[in-house]
Amino acid sequence: MKTPICIASPLCIASAVWASCYDTAMTQASIADCAQSERHDYDKELNAAYKAVMKKFSSDKNFRERLKKSQRAWLAYRDLELDVVSSDGSISSQCRGARTLQLNKERTKYFQSLLDAKEGDVCAP
Repeated sequence: MKTPICIASPLCIASAVWASCYDTAMTQASIADCAQSERHDYDKELNAAYKAVMKKFSSDKNFRERLKKSQRAWLAYRDLELDVVSSDGSISSQCRGARTLQLNKERTKYFQSLLDAKEGDVCAP
């Protein structure tokens, strides 16, 4: 199990909870419950990262508006991307969930890069 990108300390602790959840999951349903909990926590982390970026750039109205548009477009992309993964069958929801988790992790990592950008970084906002 990979360790999550930690924006807020409670979510860092969540990785240990996820590991123990998967370690004790004995049925398809319990594995699905673990995955749903993990996705929920990463969704919270994604939202926290977005809010932190918005706060960091609170004085830059133009950037904030562009970021809002970008996030709306990204959410639409994510939803369409998940439609590609959807199929019939009992494993479909887990495949969709895994892809959701992957996309949310990638977007959270991007937001973290915006938060970590140093003055003078030519690619930073």
